[in-house]
Amino acid sequence: VTTPPPPVLTNTATYGAGRFSLSFSGSSGQSFRVLATTNLFTPLTNWLALTNGTFGTGVVNFTDSVATNRQKFYRMASP
Repeated sequence: VTTPPPPVLTNTATYGAGRFSLSFSGSSGQSFRVLATTNLFTPLTNWLALTNGTFGTGVVNFTDSVATNRQKFYRMASP
């Protein structure tokens, strides 16, 4: 059994009106999740899942359009 490499963050951007964007990539066919929390002491099992999917051949772009909290933490996980 081989473990796929972790997702790679390629870009971030902050926009006005509470939007935050992540761009990331991974091995084609590998599943991913984007998780978020406002408290780093929150157990990972309690982080909010914002989206999930499967990597293709290109970069995944995700925008959190409700990122109104100034202190929000994101994690890309696979699987």
